[in-house]
Amino acid sequence: MSVLDLANHDPGAKVAWEADAEGCDLITHEGFEGGMEIFDDYGPKANDELIMGYGFSIEGNKDDRMGAVCIDGM
Repeated sequence: MSVLDLANHDPGAKVAWEADAEGCDLITHEGFEGGMEIFDDYGPKANDELIMGYGFSIEGNKDDRMGAVCIDGM
C-alpha cells in the first residue's frame, strides 16, 4: 500500500516524481531530517478542485478562480 498519497500539500514543495516499470519514487530537492514531514505539491489547483479531490482548501489560494454556479431549476 502506498503512503505517499497521504502526503500533505505544499505549493512550494521542491519535489518531483520519477516512474519506471518497477514503480515510482518521490524525489525531494530539499534536505530533511528523520521525523520531519515530507510534503508533495499537488500542482496549481483552485479551492473547488482541492475540496472535491482532497478535502481541504487554501486560504488566499493564488490559483483559486471564480466559476459558474449551476442552480437546479434556473
